[in-house]
Amino acid sequence: MLRELFFQNFMAILQILSISGIGFIIFRRKILPLDFLKDLARFIIYVTLPSMLITKVSVEFNLELLTSLIFIPVIMLLIFTLSAGTVWFLGKITGLSFQDRRFHMALGTFMNTVYLPLGMVSFIMPEELQGYGVFIVTMCLFISTPLLWSVGVYWVKCSQYSCPAGFQTANIFSVPFITMVIGMAIGLFKDIFQISTEHFLFQNPVFYGLDQLGQLTTPLALFVLGGMLAGVGNVFKPENMKGLLIVVGTRLIIIPGIFLLLLFLTSEWVTPGYYMGLILTIEAAAPPAMNLSIISRHHNAHIQQTSTTLITSYLCCIITIPVWMTLYTYYFS
Repeated sequence: MLRELFFQNFMAILQILSISGIGFIIFRRKILPLDFLKDLARFIIYVTLPSMLITKVSVEFNLELLTSLIFIPVIMLLIFTLSAGTVWFLGKITGLSFQDRRFHMALGTFMNTVYLPLGMVSFIMPEELQGYGVFIVTMCLFISTPLLWSVGVYWVKCSQYSCPAGFQTANIFSVPFITMVIGMAIGLFKDIFQISTEHFLFQNPVFYGLDQLGQLTTPLALFVLGGMLAGVGNVFKPENMKGLLIVVGTRLIIIPGIFLLLLFLTSEWVTPGYYMGLILTIEAAAPPAMNLSIISRHHNAHIQQTSTTLITSYLCCIITIPVWMTLYTYYFS
C-alpha cells in the first residue's frame, strides 16, 4: 500500500520537475539567454497567472468556500513561525553566528508556495476540483509574498549589513492579488444571483480567452523554475555544510513532519478536507523560494551559499515531497 502510494506521488512530482529539467537544460546550455527569464516571468505574473485566477476563482468561489478557507492564513503563519524558530534554535546550538542565523532563517522559512504546488494541483487533483486547488495555493501565496519581500529581505540584508527594512504594502496589492479579488467578486455575484457557471463563463468569449491563457501558467512556471535553477550556479564550500543541513533538514523534514503530526493530533476537531490538507502538506514540505536567489544577489549576501542550498533542496525534494504526500494519503484518505 505505502509503496504504491509513494510510487504514484513520486511519478507525479517527477513528471512536474521534468518540465523544470527541460528549462534547466535549455538555459544551462544557453540555448536561450538567462535574461529571457525576466520577460517570461513577467508574462506569467502579469498575463497568464491573472487570467487563471480570474477564471478558476470565478468558477469555484462562493460564500461557503470563503468560510472554509479563512484559517489558511493562520496555518501559513504557523508554518513560518515554526520554520524560523527551528532554524534559529538549530543554528544556535550548532554555533552559527547571529548574522548567519538570520540569513538561514530566510532560507528555511520561506518556501516555494507557487510553482511546485501549482504543478502538483494539475497532476493530483481531478479536473473539476483544480480551480479549488488553485484558490488554496493563491491564498497561501498572498500570505507568503509580503512576508518574503519584507521580513525575508530584512534577514538577508542584515546578515551582511546593519540596516532597517520596512514593510512594503505594494507587495500585497499586486496584479495577481487584484485579479484574485476580481475573481472572488465575480464568483459571489454568480452565487448570489444563482447564475449558471456554464452560461456565465464558458459561453463568454472573453472568459474563454482568459481560460486558454490561464492554462499556460503551470507549464510556463515550471519551465521558469528550471531556468532559475540553471542561473543560480553551484559552488560548494565545506564550511557551508552546517547551514545547508539546517535549512534542508528544517524545510524538507522537520516542518512537514511537525505539520502532519499536528494534523493527526487535531483531526478530531479540525477537518480541512482531503485535498486542502494535501495541498497544505505540499506547501509545508516545499523547498526554499527561488526568489531568495534574486534577493541574495541583489544585496550581495551569501550568493554561493544560497545557490548551493537551493540546488540541494530541489534535488532532495524529489524524494521528500512524495514521502510526506504518501504519509498524508495513508493516514487521511
